[in-house]
Formats: sequence, C-alpha cells, structure tokens
Amino acid sequence: MLHDLDVGPNDVVSYLLPNLPQTHYTLWGAEAAGIANPINPMLEPKAIVDICSTVKTKVLVTLGDTTGTDIWEKARAARKELPDLEHVICVSGRPSSEKAIIDFNDEIKKYSGDGLSFTRNIAAQDIASIYHTGGTTGRPKLARRTHYNEIIMAWILKKWLDSHPDPPCFAVYPCSIATAPLSPGWRHLR
Repeated sequence: MLHDLDVGPNDVVSYLLPNLPQTHYTLWGAEAAGIANPINPMLEPKAIVDICSTVKTKVLVTLGDTTGTDIWEKARAARKELPDLEHVICVSGRPSSEKAIIDFNDEIKKYSGDGLSFTRNIAAQDIASIYHTGGTTGRPKLARRTHYNEIIMAWILKKWLDSHPDPPCFAVYPCSIATAPLSPGWRHLR
C-alpha cells in the first residue's frame, strides 16, 4: 500500500496510533517501503508538527475521529502545517467529509497479504525507523535506526531468551517506544 503511494527508501511514514493490529502493519510496511516514524499520540500537536516537519513526513497514518481519543484532532491540526505531507491514511473512524483521506481498512483489502507487492534491496545501513525521545528536556530528539540495528536487537533478545528457559514474557509497550516492535513476538523468537 505505502509503496503504491510512492513511498521509497528515503521517504518517511509517520504514524499516530494506539496499539492496534494496524499499528504493526503500518510499522512493518513503512520499514519495508521506506522509513517508519512512530509518534506518541499523547504528545501535544506542536511536538507532533515539530517531529513530522523535521523528518519530512510524506505519509501520516492516524486514528480517525473516534470516541474517547483526541488523536484525530491532533492529526488534523498537524496536517495543516506539514508541507511535505502527501497522504493521510485513517485507521477506523474515517471522517466522511474529508475525501482526500485514505481508509486503511478499505485500502489494505487490495493486497494479498502473502508478501510484498514490490521488490526492494535493503542494505544494512539503510534507515529503518526514526524514534523520538520523550521530550522531557524540551523538544523531542530523534534517533535513527538502521535495518542492521533492528536485526541486532532481535538477535540480542533471542540470545537472552535462550539463556532464560522460562522467563515471564508479557510486555505491552506503546508502539512509539523503540522496543515495541519486538515485544509482541518475544515468545516466537525461540
């Protein structure tokens, strides 16, 4: 889906989502096609705009207008201030009055799910993701992770799990935290 929106290896897909299956699909798809930029949806709109502007967000994936959350309002506010933004993809709660919004759940049905619909040769030094700090010292700082970094993190976690036969492994992190992509699959690394 993201590749079909012209996301390439140097393009950033930012997402402003709570923990949902679509959050993981977005992360993995963004890293396969370009660069994932998870953003904590609890940040204030100004911080969201700062992060998206700094990384030159091309696609923003966000939760739609949903009861009990202000994520859509933050995304709408940020959208107006992002000149590099070309597409907004909405996960549930799509506002019908905004026709330029792509419905994630409708769009993903166009793809088989059994592999990528494109070919990309990923080098170890290619940037896979950009994570922001908590911003406790002012403006959040950005940390770039390569595909090699992510493979090493998975390898280290596997080694740790191998040395601890039955560790208690229940971890749920917000998907804007750097270790979140690994936590749902810890048990499957054995």
